Amino acid sequence: MITAPRFRLSLVVLGLLFFRLLAVGTPTACGQTLSLVWSDEFNSATSSNVDATKWTFDLGNGFGTAAGPGWGNDELEFYTDRTNNAYVANGVLHIHAQIENTNAFNGSVTNTFRYTSARLKTQGLFSTLYGRIEWRAKLPAGTGMWPALWMLGANIDSVPWPGCGEIDVVENRGDYPYFVQGSLHAGASDATGYFLFNNYGDTTNFHVYDLDWAPNSITWSVDGAAYETQTSWTSSTGNPYPFPFNQPFFLLMNLATGGDYVGIFDTNSINPSLPNEMQVDYVRVYQVLPPVTPLITSITPNNGCVNGGATITIGGFNFQSGSTITMFGVNATSVVFVNSNTITAVTAANSPGTYSVVLKTPGKPPSTLTNGFTYFGAPLFAGPGSIIPAIEGATLTWSVASGAAPLTYDVYEATNSGGETSPLLTTNALSVFLPLYPGSNSAITYFFKVNAVSGCGTDTNTVELSTQPLLDPTKSQVGDGIPNGWKQQYGFNPFDPTVAAADPDGDGLSNLREFQLGTSPTDPASPFHVTSVTMNGPDMLINWMSVGGMTNAVESASNPGATWSNISGNIILTGVGLTTTNYNDPGAATNTPANYYHIRLVP
Repeated sequence: MITAPRFRLSLVVLGLLFFRLLAVGTPTACGQTLSLVWSDEFNSATSSNVDATKWTFDLGNGFGTAAGPGWGNDELEFYTDRTNNAYVANGVLHIHAQIENTNAFNGSVTNTFRYTSARLKTQGLFSTLYGRIEWRAKLPAGTGMWPALWMLGANIDSVPWPGCGEIDVVENRGDYPYFVQGSLHAGASDATGYFLFNNYGDTTNFHVYDLDWAPNSITWSVDGAAYETQTSWTSSTGNPYPFPFNQPFFLLMNLATGGDYVGIFDTNSINPSLPNEMQVDYVRVYQVLPPVTPLITSITPNNGCVNGGATITIGGFNFQSGSTITMFGVNATSVVFVNSNTITAVTAANSPGTYSVVLKTPGKPPSTLTNGFTYFGAPLFAGPGSIIPAIEGATLTWSVASGAAPLTYDVYEATNSGGETSPLLTTNALSVFLPLYPGSNSAITYFFKVNAVSGCGTDTNTVELSTQPLLDPTKSQVGDGIPNGWKQQYGFNPFDPTVAAADPDGDGLSNLREFQLGTSPTDPASPFHVTSVTMNGPDMLINWMSVGGMTNAVESASNPGATWSNISGNIILTGVGLTTTNYNDPGAATNTPANYYHIRLVP
């Protein structure tokens, strides 16, 4: 029913086709039995509504769907889910097409459809793989009538048509009511066959339409008489034969009006045929037994830890009780048969790796899902890769680990090698910035480890990185008023509390004063220093270099460690720029012991 190259039908073509006359049928194959797995008998005595647990509806004319307007076939009807168009009565489903104007909006465009009808499907409610799919139905006659009983691949949302596959169990042109057609559509190849009735108009009577579906063959029958078997096809997806007809399919049934298959036709031709309907007595789906071969199609979840204990759900077909599940030679435990499509189990301990899952059922061939389950051990991780020191911190970086998701990383920190015992933090990032205190009396060295963690354990890498954080150049580590950056500039130890009082260039200025004045602590000839102390008769003449605009004071002491006394008072220097000035200390030439002098900058 979805758009596809169609096999045009004419009286001339029909005369050339191989066909089977109506005959008494035989079972699908000698010795086989059928097991009913799903059906709808349409025999509700209390409601005319379609059973919503078994059927859902396609609505509209295809706008906004993958098929497109006219459902890809230039169909003229508008599908609804109303009982006007689909209802159950007298043990029969009626799919009713009628003349009824319907307006539909597609963006800014309003489309008016002349006809309404219904299209039912089991998508999302039921799908099947292999077996017999059987309808008992009678089809409408009349120009423009296009009844169809058909199937689509259940994977259509992920593998769009035609790659998902289409099986047309019954199609008919209402203006040729003496034939039915069965077709396959796989994208790269299409195949079809026709059945001709020996009485004109016989499609308007009830007949049983069967599709017998095996792994490598599909056979169409009418009232037990097989008229077509297909054993070869090619998928447009590139997947190998027998794809797509080795996947589950869901059921559809609808009555279209007009369209490519029936020659489109205009309303003047179609109107006399309406109202009209297709009637369905029942729909039945069987599995063929024996032999029934269990088939695994999925396992959820598809990974777990090497220590086992993961509860897994195996999906597939034809499961039976008493089965075992094996992975890499190790049997799963707690195997529970839920139904023919589901088995649950608990994984046993195993080695790391990806293994095929083997379902073994007594008396049946084993079923294997290749590479169906992965056992993960602890993550594989190289450890921290680099550490870059920063001001009062460091950035630690590593590469991604491999292992069971989700992966996180524990970051450890210590101030002694090997002392990383408890995680500082846990992250799923691949780098972190760590605030670090550089120390007060001495630089602190920090040591780091990183371990990857998953639900399957923690890696055991022993990589350890270390670093010392950079000092903040604007702070003083010892609180002496001199910033770290200034000390490092002149080669002083920022952790040494004696640096501020020291006078390494001997110019009479401590390092703290040198910093405050902006002078070099290693250059005795820099501005603001004593240039000479000479005798001036009984006095001592102290000469020094300073800067205009500053206030200085001359201080003296009997030794450098004694208390210094202001002997000059405040001396305010005039002018700007460098200048040399002096102070005469009266009678100091005869002092015993001799005085020591320095110049103090007065704030």
